[in-house]
Amino acid sequence: METAFSNSPAEAVGVDTSRNKVIAIGVLGTVLAGAFGYFLSIFFKGVTLPAGISLAVAAIGFLIMVLLQTFFIKGESVSLLLLLIESTAAVAPLYAHFSFLFLVAWVLLFLGLWFATKRGRRELDNQLKIHFFRIEHLVIPRTLTAISIFISLLYVGLLDFNGAAIPKSSFTAMLDSSTPVVRQFVNSGFSFDMPVSKLADIIVAQQLAKQLGPAVVIPQSTRNEAVRAVLDQLHVLGADYGIIFRNSDSVADVLYGYINNSLAKIPEAFQSLVPVGFALVVFLTVKGVAVLLRWAIALPAYGLYEAAFLFGFSKLALESRTREIVLLK
Repeated sequence: METAFSNSPAEAVGVDTSRNKVIAIGVLGTVLAGAFGYFLSIFFKGVTLPAGISLAVAAIGFLIMVLLQTFFIKGESVSLLLLLIESTAAVAPLYAHFSFLFLVAWVLLFLGLWFATKRGRRELDNQLKIHFFRIEHLVIPRTLTAISIFISLLYVGLLDFNGAAIPKSSFTAMLDSSTPVVRQFVNSGFSFDMPVSKLADIIVAQQLAKQLGPAVVIPQSTRNEAVRAVLDQLHVLGADYGIIFRNSDSVADVLYGYINNSLAKIPEAFQSLVPVGFALVVFLTVKGVAVLLRWAIALPAYGLYEAAFLFGFSKLALESRTREIVLLK
């Protein structure tokens, strides 16, 4: 009976020669995929630098294994099974947000990874001598695209659009997750829940401290006058964009009203495309960041690829048409 595994070097064409090592590769890939999904769920809850770094490291580890599987796993059915298990592990930590879009994201992640590895395997079959970075060039960009689509669909699914309108709870959650990043640029005490008057006070305090120095005591009357001037400027600026607000309104309320009013002005025939457009913006943003990770994936993967030969985990062999293939010893 023919199987996807073989213990005979003579039968090494198109089959995997070490069941235990294939299982080890699959387990490690699944663990890293699960870690990627776990840190993604944390990142969605709060966009912080530690969460972003953890997510990037987990994604790099996961995609390194996907790339190495292109070289080490030769059986098509085994490769498909591993990618299916890994894709499932990646979405498992986000099961609480299950929806139709969640299901679409999972399917597209699996298909994207499968297409990437299949393209790499096809090139590998056409090479008489294995060129690692030629395969990497075909696999990694496609896996990064699959990951970017996956993240963008899940994120838009979490927002739970109602036609062209974003539910306030989803909008607030999105703002809360970005608060740590905004604080790096505005003020450590910034919050989207603070009233506009408080934001104006923070702006004034920073400007006066920069102009007069932090040691100078500013009279409260002078500070109040400066705050009123900033609020007047904000009202004028807001009116130019159709934003009407009270000084007691929170920053989140002002932003929510402006965005939903703008979305409501979109012709009804096109309002159903708003979530699609938002997903596209998120995808392009994520893909732009993900592209920066390519060499962070490729170089460690190459190091592990060479180490596998050095420590006897795999070896090069010649097929009947004298081309190099990778075998697990």
